[in-house]
Formats: sequence, C-alpha cells, structure tokens
Amino acid sequence: MTTTIRVDEKTRDRLARRADSHGRSIGDELAAILEDLRWQEFEQDTAELRATPELYAGYLAESAQWLNADLGDGLAESAAAEYPEYQGGQA
Repeated sequence: MTTTIRVDEKTRDRLARRADSHGRSIGDELAAILEDLRWQEFEQDTAELRATPELYAGYLAESAQWLNADLGDGLAESAAAEYPEYQGGQA
C-alpha cells in the first residue's frame, strides 16, 4: 500500500537527488533514512547506558541471564552434539 505525503519542492528535490545517488526510489530512500535514524538512536541510548556504570552492569547481568538461560527445550548445546552421527565422516 502506498500513500501521498506533502513536502515542499526543495525537500522533494533533496530526497530525489539523494535517492538517485543511492539508486533507490524516494520511498526506499525515506525508509533507509528512518532505519539509519533508528540505529543512531540505539547507539546514543547504548552510549548513555554505558556512561552510567550501575545501569550498564545491570544490563550486562540481565543479558548474561538471557544468553545462558536453559530454555528447557531439550536441544543440545551445539549441532555437533545434537547430530553425533555426522561427526568424523560417519553417517
């Protein structure tokens, strides 16, 4: 689905030049700009988090809990452990 937005000619022309330089449509260029802004916000938020040692330590501790969580799904810790019959050239 598409829609129309109103922008002044100067803005439209700037977007068109930028889109053309990247080989994209204006819509795709706007999407790329928004994605870049999203990552800039993430990086800024991360920098602010790292600037507060107590908050950053909490973030790291919570991340470690998630990364090391036993989901109880019964899966092996690696593909090699889950499929030993494929190790060493034996099928």
